[in-house]
Amino acid sequence: GLTIAAQQLLEYIDYEKEVGYFLFQTLKNPTAQYEKVEYSNHYPFSARTFVPGMAQIYKGSKTKGALFITGEVLMISGIVAFEGMRSSYISKINSTHSAQAKKAYTNNANVMQNVRNGFIAGAVAVYVWNVIDGVVAKGKPHILVGENTLKITPYFTPEVGGFYLSVNF
Repeated sequence: GLTIAAQQLLEYIDYEKEVGYFLFQTLKNPTAQYEKVEYSNHYPFSARTFVPGMAQIYKGSKTKGALFITGEVLMISGIVAFEGMRSSYISKINSTHSAQAKKAYTNNANVMQNVRNGFIAGAVAVYVWNVIDGVVAKGKPHILVGENTLKITPYFTPEVGGFYLSVNF
């Protein structure tokens, strides 16, 4: 016959909402060892952190992720639009002989440059905020099975220094 071993890992019951769940781990072979299982709202570091909104979406915060993506797209669009207008005014400066028009075009080009620089600062701020949030924000609870680890270890020799990266999955 088939013998199955089981252990209860998690129990959650909300009596007010009348919902609940149990989490069990089973083994077909009762003499085998259970894998390490962890129920957590912490997520391991991922390269998704460096793509705006992806870490938030991965952690279950889809609205926050969409807002980071939208913010970054808007900032980059502003950079492109105002750089285009600045370039247009600079080309107009060289196409006229009127001193008054050159002065107006120069002033307008300077305004467009300042606005563009504001969008650059905004894009950097949104990106840095995204990375920090992607690293420190908790996500929806999930189950981790096994020994998934990421280790970064510094090393130094007389000739060179650096980091070892070890990923176990």
